[in-house]
Amino acid sequence: MLEGHDLLFANGKIVTIDEQIQPSPETDVYDIYGKHVVPGYIAGYTRIGLTEIGLVKQTNDHSEIGEINPNVRANVSYNPDSDLIPVTRSNGVLIVNSAPSSGRISGQSSV
Repeated sequence: MLEGHDLLFANGKIVTIDEQIQPSPETDVYDIYGKHVVPGYIAGYTRIGLTEIGLVKQTNDHSEIGEINPNVRANVSYNPDSDLIPVTRSNGVLIVNSAPSSGRISGQSSV
């Protein structure tokens, strides 16, 4: 943990961490004293966007009938309007790998 340091971001990435960064006049400056800065988390295996309400069959696109389904693609069934996405994002997860989950060969995941 670094206390009393400044962060300089460019294009969404940390460029510099130093104790006294002198910002240029066009740089946006935010006072985050006392706050924590952490990187976004990556969820390596999820059903985010493929399932919504467990008891409603029409909202569950993570599972197909049969043991071998290499043709199933998560990017086709992914729901970008899922209510789970903002909740997941607010908990620091910025990237997910959504994957089907039934059978021996479940299909193809999607990031």
